[in-house]
Amino acid sequence: QKPRELAPPDPQIAAIAGKVAFQSGNSSWSYSLLQEGARQRQNDPSILYDLAWAAYSLGKVNEARDAMQKVFASNIDSVQVADAKKFLAFTALDASQKDLIAAEADVQKELKSNRQYVPALMAQAALEADRSQFKPAAETYNNILRRWPEFAPAQKRLAALYARDPSTVAAAYDLATKARKTLMDDPELAQLLGQLSY
Repeated sequence: QKPRELAPPDPQIAAIAGKVAFQSGNSSWSYSLLQEGARQRQNDPSILYDLAWAAYSLGKVNEARDAMQKVFASNIDSVQVADAKKFLAFTALDASQKDLIAAEADVQKELKSNRQYVPALMAQAALEADRSQFKPAAETYNNILRRWPEFAPAQKRLAALYARDPSTVAAAYDLATKARKTLMDDPELAQLLGQLSY
């Protein structure tokens, strides 16, 4: 913070502060700082990589994927490029039930090596919910939200699970309302929130 006060326009300081803020659990400030760094130093893969994770932690999935796609295309840092490829593969599973089922072995393999990898956790929870394993799915979404409280996709999915039980409808409504702040154009969420409001 002190270097930021002395040299606020410096993109390198913004990038470092953004990375530290993310590691400290302050996703919103991290996202703001890294956006600033990315604007001043366009197409810097290391800044884009950190920006992608900060954006994803807030539920800005499309923006995160766009940034990570640029990291993957840069082909500069082999570790970041490999992680970008994995990130893009796992975050794409949300759009296709068929692909999700086909990728189950990859999901389990990833979670064995990294139990906290949120894109794989999201896929696991979706698989559990698809098999009517609602309690384990809810636990997985809650674990994600304990780490990233503003992660809108988990808020949305957990709200849909909670909406099934009259005793948790109030919690479902609260989660859906929070998710709506980020997922304003999501038709599934709009329908769910409408039903909960009714």
